[in-house]
Amino acid sequence: MRRKIMTAFVCAIMTISVIPVYADDTQTDQAVTTEVSTETAATVQETKRTQSKEQLKKKTTSKKHTKTKKTKLKKKEENKVIPMPTQVISKSSSDTIEGRIKDKQAKVKQLKKQKAKIEEEIRLEQQKARSINEFYKKYTANSKAEIALYGQEITPSMKISKKDEQLREDLYELADLFGDENLRTIASKYVFGINHPDFETLLDKNETIQLDQYLKNEQILPIKPMEEKVQTIKKQIKKFKGEIKKEEQTRYFNPNDVSALSHITVSDAKHILEGTALYDDAKAYVKAEEKYHVNAVFLMALRML
Repeated sequence: MRRKIMTAFVCAIMTISVIPVYADDTQTDQAVTTEVSTETAATVQETKRTQSKEQLKKKTTSKKHTKTKKTKLKKKEENKVIPMPTQVISKSSSDTIEGRIKDKQAKVKQLKKQKAKIEEEIRLEQQKARSINEFYKKYTANSKAEIALYGQEITPSMKISKKDEQLREDLYELADLFGDENLRTIASKYVFGINHPDFETLLDKNETIQLDQYLKNEQILPIKPMEEKVQTIKKQIKKFKGEIKKEEQTRYFNPNDVSALSHITVSDAKHILEGTALYDDAKAYVKAEEKYHVNAVFLMALRML
């Protein structure tokens, strides 16, 4: 009996010492973990939202700044003062300028003709010198050189060889080049001794001609003075062209006479209209001035009102 009581007592103590773990306690720990995780995720999301808002704010600010800048530039362009020629000139003065340009163009044309004429003279004198040298090389390149340039008047009994005929033709060419009719006569009336070894002994001094002496008297003008003159003319042409260009670049606007032409080019018109909506129409204004004889600057100013 006593033993039973002790056994029951020990069992009771053991029952009291064991602490049971219930499902509610496990769920509580899980709930705490879940709660911490949820709070962390919420913090991250909040941070992302904040960053997105800041980025959006920056973009919005940047767009506003760009838009403001564009607006300012647009207003600046709208308020831009278009430069215009301020020189007032009457139609008669404009005609005077055109007259000066035409006069200088005529002078340039005349100078070009003079230059071409002198250059042709230079070419002719150079050709004369070459032809004479070639003639001497062709007919005096042997021991009978001095005989080759002696000629005797042709007689009915004299036979003319092919080489004699060739020399005659060469003399005809020289006569044409020098414009020398007397040389042509010599070529037709005389035969020269290049093909006759004993020609010297057959010569009749009263009926001979010394061709060498005659050719040396042919006039070949010095070309250096002519070349210097050409250079002087070139400088004059350059000067007149520069003056013409300067005259053509003069731009006019007469508010009292819109029929006075401005003489502007398409490039000038684009420069005036740069930064405006009329820029692409620059060519049209220049063409309108040429066609209708109304100042192009006036037309542009009228369109801008």
